[in-house]
Amino acid sequence: LGMRQEVLGEWNTDVSVSLNNLAILHRRLGNYKQALPLYERSLAIRQRSLGETHVAVAVSLNNLGQCYRHMGEPLKALPMHEQALKIFEQALGANHPNVTAALNNLVSLLEQLGRYDEALPLYERRLAVDTD
Repeated sequence: LGMRQEVLGEWNTDVSVSLNNLAILHRRLGNYKQALPLYERSLAIRQRSLGETHVAVAVSLNNLGQCYRHMGEPLKALPMHEQALKIFEQALGANHPNVTAALNNLVSLLEQLGRYDEALPLYERRLAVDTD
């Protein structure tokens, strides 16, 4: 990672990929506090380099949201999952697998928050994608 930053520059998207991959590893190991700043940095690079509506930004938002969720902070995760879904839908269309995954994450989070009335229509949308 250090070498990539030195050679490519700290705002290079390849650096964001390395940061994201390292964060995923930390999250899988349960090291959420170590993963969080890596996800945040990866997101910042992608937003600056690719723009707010790029699919890679949605991936970073989703990953950061999942990290917050695992840390027991679902209210911090919620806007990230909502924005990720919005970007995926706009960029990829309603029937793309990334949209389905984003819907699943958002529904699960809303259920965790006890917001079943908000989760139900999203769950029904997700089921509709499966039957298309």
